[in-house]
Amino acid sequence: MRWTSATSEAIRQAILAAVLPPGLEAAILDGYAGLSASLDSKPRIALRSSAVGEDGELSFAGQYVSLLNVPPGEILTAYKEVIAGLYTPRALCYRAIKGIPDEDVPMGVACLAMVDAVASGVACSVDPNRPDARRMVINGAWGLGSGTVEGSVSPDTWTVSKDEPPVIIARAAGSKETSVEPLSQGGVEAVSVPAELRPSLCLSDSQVQELAQLVQAAESHYGVPQEVEWALDRSGRIFLLQARPLHASSRWTEKEEAPGEVEGHVLLLAGVSASTGCGSGPVFL
Repeated sequence: MRWTSATSEAIRQAILAAVLPPGLEAAILDGYAGLSASLDSKPRIALRSSAVGEDGELSFAGQYVSLLNVPPGEILTAYKEVIAGLYTPRALCYRAIKGIPDEDVPMGVACLAMVDAVASGVACSVDPNRPDARRMVINGAWGLGSGTVEGSVSPDTWTVSKDEPPVIIARAAGSKETSVEPLSQGGVEAVSVPAELRPSLCLSDSQVQELAQLVQAAESHYGVPQEVEWALDRSGRIFLLQARPLHASSRWTEKEEAPGEVEGHVLLLAGVSASTGCGSGPVFL
């Protein structure tokens, strides 16, 4: 079958307009009631996609829909939005490229209480571009982690050794012009970060070391390098939100070195690799 944007939208709208089976609706609402009772509050919810096979051998990163800061009265509607995310054009295209039949990816939805995050980000248990270097890389920024995950925020970066205890090798403050914050009516938006906060690192050295130990524990538990989403709440607690296998570069060997300066050419900019290999194209600021 040849998929088109119109087909995709028709399927999504059919799911959004559907009435949930009474048993499923009751189970979702009962689950939220139980969560509220355990927390002694009515928390806002993060609804995260959890398709079969997601974050496994194939990552599906960025293909499906997750919704943050969902009010209690909108959980059922948001649930259908996440289910409908199976049929966005990008998700359909990804599965077609990978040769994955539609019936092999039933969608589950994780329903989690939102963390009142002062800072969030992503940590890799090995350096994705130098997996042989026995070091991990932590990225973070103010607010919710979606800005760092989606690449819309220039985050702080720490390079940390895989010793016990971990040792911070390098720190680099990102520009962090915006942070993703929850709205009182539900949902999130990017807001401007006060100028005095932008140059400040969003984690202390002790918090970086604590997070590094948690990430190493995740790698030890799963037996393979991990990419971990994390959040720091306003009381100073660190939460691991999600862990998935890290698909690190296999291009480096211990004998290779990072490229140096080229004689006769001035180095204009330095930064962090987005991906290994070579590429070309226009640059946008």
